Amino acid sequence: MARNGSCWIAACLVTLVAGCTVHAPAEASEVPAAGIPSGSGAFAATSAGLRADRGPQPSDSALDAKWFVDTNGNGAPDFVEMSAGLDASSEDGCLVHACPIPEGKEAGAPTRRNLLFVVDASGSMAALAGSERKFEAARRTLVAHARQLPTDVRAGLLVYGHEGDNTESGRAISCRSATLLAPLGEFDAQRAQHAADGIRAVGWTPIGLALQRAGAAFKGHEAEDNHILLISDGLETCGGDAVAEVGKLRDAGIRFRLDVVGFDIARGEDAELRRIAKAGLGEYFAAGDGQALSKLFEMQLESLRDRREDLWNATRCNADSAFAYARCLTKVTVGLSDAKKAAYGSASSADRERLDDAMEAWQEHAQNLRETTLKRLQRAAEDAAAATREQNEHVIDAQRRKQDR
Repeated sequence: MARNGSCWIAACLVTLVAGCTVHAPAEASEVPAAGIPSGSGAFAATSAGLRADRGPQPSDSALDAKWFVDTNGNGAPDFVEMSAGLDASSEDGCLVHACPIPEGKEAGAPTRRNLLFVVDASGSMAALAGSERKFEAARRTLVAHARQLPTDVRAGLLVYGHEGDNTESGRAISCRSATLLAPLGEFDAQRAQHAADGIRAVGWTPIGLALQRAGAAFKGHEAEDNHILLISDGLETCGGDAVAEVGKLRDAGIRFRLDVVGFDIARGEDAELRRIAKAGLGEYFAAGDGQALSKLFEMQLESLRDRREDLWNATRCNADSAFAYARCLTKVTVGLSDAKKAAYGSASSADRERLDDAMEAWQEHAQNLRETTLKRLQRAAEDAAAATREQNEHVIDAQRRKQDR
């Protein structure tokens, strides 16, 4: 499916951003998408302890002199920032620049693209949507879609909820069912029908488990252009946490986008699926019946063939930068916290106050950075995604005009 939606990365960043603060609570700005200013604004600690003006070590302090060297005045002493591999003289050693949106540049040939269909086979998928049973409509559409995919796209198929049944007695078996029926590259024009045959929609809905097991499909392909397309007609019913599983896939180093199709789901009942799509840097699509599902796939297939790879790369690059930035802030925070703990035990009450002041100053600075730079990166990613969507819509409109002739 094309990467044509707004790339909201905020949901995925919440956990990382919250983790940047130790001993304190833990997501826009209007800035050009082409870059980030070289700093985040002047910052000065106002505590009487460790100061941004790097005053001399107080005579009553027994702390090591290194605690009073803070070249950039951000609250974190130079030795802490240097131990994290940062330039202690930089106003923001963690700073990464937003990735530019290419102007007037046609996409080159993509390297490797992988597409994993993750399909609901719970009992509710056996119900009718229009004149066709939902699972049959999904199977028919997937097989047709697989036969038309560009040759550089390797597709796979994972189904969930296809074992046991949707009664309480069958729940345990069903909630353990999520199977990779076709590894990447094996759900193609020749083998798609065989892979999809024999599956019945019978059980419960273990979406979290399905996404957990989706990670195995990308083993050895973590750094490639990976895309997950999740299709479901309902909510998680096995106690899993799909949004958390999306985060775990990212933590495992897998680069991917996850789009979600809500099949025959009423507006207002799709909030959980929308959150999954948002966490996966993707978009939520609604399809009311088999015909709508087919049309959705046809339009997205055209976008997949003609999308501008460079724009998607800018979207993904900015999302990756935001994650790297959040992790960098966390690294400094943890380093400062560890150093503080090591010095705290033998410190005087005055020195303990100074150590607390240093931690408070850094946390204030880090919070400021989270509220500015991370949001700027988010905005840059959204702008790149919007440009991608605009390009894809242009391609779709051109195809429609061609068909109308």
